[in-house]
Amino acid sequence: LELRRLRADLDGRIALEGSIEGRGFGTNAPLTARVASLHGVLWGRSLTGSGEIERRDGNYELRAVRVANGDSYARVDGRYGATLDLVLDADLRSLAIIDPQLSGRLTARGRPRQRGFKPSSAWTDASRACATIVSFHASVSV
Repeated sequence: LELRRLRADLDGRIALEGSIEGRGFGTNAPLTARVASLHGVLWGRSLTGSGEIERRDGNYELRAVRVANGDSYARVDGRYGATLDLVLDADLRSLAIIDPQLSGRLTARGRPRQRGFKPSSAWTDASRACATIVSFHASVSV
């Protein structure tokens, strides 16, 4: 897959092996996406990944989701939906990988948790979730 087809500023190619299973086509239809192997090149650096994401009743379960691009990486496990309970370990050497208008580096490690989380208002709820984080370290340098 040529990445410029997804986003014009992305330079690279990826290949993946996996499966998608589901029932129905609605936004809350059950769906499971499994990536056994993601590999390729993004911005001249090796890209690898794997993991599983399941959507059921508007909630997401992330299992062993791992993505690495050169020295940058993100690892996520847990739930996102009515309950936020994620185990996060990430070191993004350049935030441009998320959005080309961003710059700087993000490192984060921790376990944000919150019951009654509303993904549609993620920024507001994320600030409340920070109050219930067991062990969290994040730093941004620009």
